[in-house]
Amino acid sequence: MGEKRLPKRTRAHVLETLSRQHVESIFPPEWVPRRVEDDYGLDMRVEIVTGEEVSGLEFAVQLKGTDHLKTSGDDVLHSCKVSTANYFLHRLEPVMYVVYDAQEDTAYWLWVQPYLHILDNTRPGWHDRKTVQIRIPCSNRLTQEVIQLITRDVQAWEKRELPIVGWPLSAASIAKEKQGKPSVLFLENVGDELWHKGELKQAQSIYLQAVEQAEHSAFDDKVTRARLYRKIGRLHRESGNLDRALEYYENGQTIVKAALPVSARKIEQARLLTEQAAVYIDLGKHQEAVECVQRAVGLLEGSKAASEIGDTMQALAIAYRDAGQRDSFLELMDKARDMYRRVEDIGGEIRIMGNLAIDTLHWGDYQEAIRLFKQVLERLEESPNLAVTANAHLNLAIAYTDAVQLTQALDFAEMSLEEYAEVGDRVGELMACAAFAEVLKERAAKAAQSGNLAAAKDYVGEARRLVNKGLGLADKEDLDVASSLYDLLRIMAEAYLAVGEYERSKEHLAEAEILAQQQEIEPQTHAHGQVAHARLCEVHGDYVQAHRYLEEARNTFATQAYWKNVVPVDILRAEILRRIGGIKEARDVLEKARDLAEMRMREQDSARIAGLLEQLPSP
Repeated sequence: MGEKRLPKRTRAHVLETLSRQHVESIFPPEWVPRRVEDDYGLDMRVEIVTGEEVSGLEFAVQLKGTDHLKTSGDDVLHSCKVSTANYFLHRLEPVMYVVYDAQEDTAYWLWVQPYLHILDNTRPGWHDRKTVQIRIPCSNRLTQEVIQLITRDVQAWEKRELPIVGWPLSAASIAKEKQGKPSVLFLENVGDELWHKGELKQAQSIYLQAVEQAEHSAFDDKVTRARLYRKIGRLHRESGNLDRALEYYENGQTIVKAALPVSARKIEQARLLTEQAAVYIDLGKHQEAVECVQRAVGLLEGSKAASEIGDTMQALAIAYRDAGQRDSFLELMDKARDMYRRVEDIGGEIRIMGNLAIDTLHWGDYQEAIRLFKQVLERLEESPNLAVTANAHLNLAIAYTDAVQLTQALDFAEMSLEEYAEVGDRVGELMACAAFAEVLKERAAKAAQSGNLAAAKDYVGEARRLVNKGLGLADKEDLDVASSLYDLLRIMAEAYLAVGEYERSKEHLAEAEILAQQQEIEPQTHAHGQVAHARLCEVHGDYVQAHRYLEEARNTFATQAYWKNVVPVDILRAEILRRIGGIKEARDVLEKARDLAEMRMREQDSARIAGLLEQLPSP
């Protein structure tokens, strides 16, 4: 007889159970959680009980468990179906949206209806999409400390003292609420949303109101006040008010020194010091930055905050790197990795290794970057994470492309594209399309150079298919993918340039520049576009404009520490200068490029530059 087929308990079912058990363990034992069987977007309803008194106050909970928590900055990210979000908006009771991280056994929460109403103002087109992104501040951990806040919010909701339709987005309108003030945490959420919208002044007003409310509450939560000051400091840093940013970071440290418990106090102090170090780096005061992060590391030593220690040590490493102390940078990154190994935090070790590999790739040491990314993949065998694996495969594709090992690059690009699609990471899938198309573009260029124009055009056709796929994945109004969309258009322009279709190349570059005018593009991404513009100008004999583009690109790559791109751009600049008779200038550019290549031990670049110098007429 064949084996009987038995039902399987999937990981999704396990996560559902784990998330429910975790949330129920946080709620007071007297509260009454009821499981919702006909789940149309809700997993449980919870009745609040005070002492032995059944209050009749209820709220609903939507649970989302995951093994692969997605974050961006200080936010946890989760995609929600728009149909489900609309259902939440029709509910009369408040709905708590909870994302449970099974790896860390931690849950993050917010009231979802006010959040969605804020989106109506900040991103009014979200109703027309299939999914909407829910951003939960990492500070919104669901712990027993927030039970009183939850009770107060539900009471205020029931009395209609929290608005059902919309949430007032100004300090003045909230101040009109005479009774049932929203919780400090709720105000912080509103401030976070205004921040994401770019309304920094209004966000600061809300944060300051939250600080005042926290200070005059029965329980003065000094850690929360310090965190709010840290966020205000970051707002000032983003606005370029660096002195004001330092002032808020220092005020936050003064407040948190008296906070309890000690463990929370130390972690918040370390965070304040780390962000203060970032301001010092902006000011060019690298020694002060190093001192701040060293103090942060000292505060966290001996604590269980492994990820905090690793992040802080990495911030110190970056401070050393930005101060030009690359050896110290590499040494500290290795120490951070060893720290993660000691506490057996594989995830932290993988983050450090991945970031070190990316920095090594930007530095231009392609083979070392490839070795490090492969180490990341080896560690991932012990702690599988498909999203992180996709990232590693994508970066390997980029590293192999830079090393002109196109067969390997093609394999890894294809793997990353499939993996991003499997985990539903649209932005990752977009970047994989770009990496895949970049490899095909390079193959087209090599085929064209060898005279095989038919093969080159075949590669261009495949690149076009991937670019169109990538363009179809995203809304051009989405700020999160603007740089990737620009990259796709630039790659297609370069592909057409490689096979001599100059007008089509020009059209794609023009479209890319329109996007750059409408959206904020990463500087290094735009610099690649400037190089493409220079090559097109060179084809048409406009060498002066070509050199202008290359100079701008070179300065951007150097400022952003993308050293791998600096020498190739310098070589192009020297060629343009030679064509317009600037022999002395071309020699100066090549000699500086040679020094940089030798410093970075790029023997291939050094040999190429030496050959170009020999071809120049003697001075």
